[in-house]
Amino acid sequence: MNMLSEMEELVLKAVMLGEKRVDKIAKKCGISEILAEKIAERLIEKGYLDYELKPLERAYMELKWMDRKHAPSYYGEDVRKLITLVADLAVVIAVIVFIGSLLYFFGIIG
Repeated sequence: MNMLSEMEELVLKAVMLGEKRVDKIAKKCGISEILAEKIAERLIEKGYLDYELKPLERAYMELKWMDRKHAPSYYGEDVRKLITLVADLAVVIAVIVFIGSLLYFFGIIG
């Protein structure tokens, strides 16, 4: 269950996308610096950010974003399904290209 308000999620996403300064977070989110600072403080209290405004594991899990520390299976079924879908599509495209090249090689298509 998502325990974040819409504004908290917006600020958290800005931080996760690399913003570390409150003024830049506020600008990216379209809110005042004071509000951005208060929301960042709440996110620290709730365990989504550390005091250096770095996302913690809870932030990645809550938003279902992947980080470099964990394998895709860590994030659950949604990410696993997405990776499987991408792999399946890559195989289908490779097969289509292969069949097309064979048809071209044997002069069936032109």
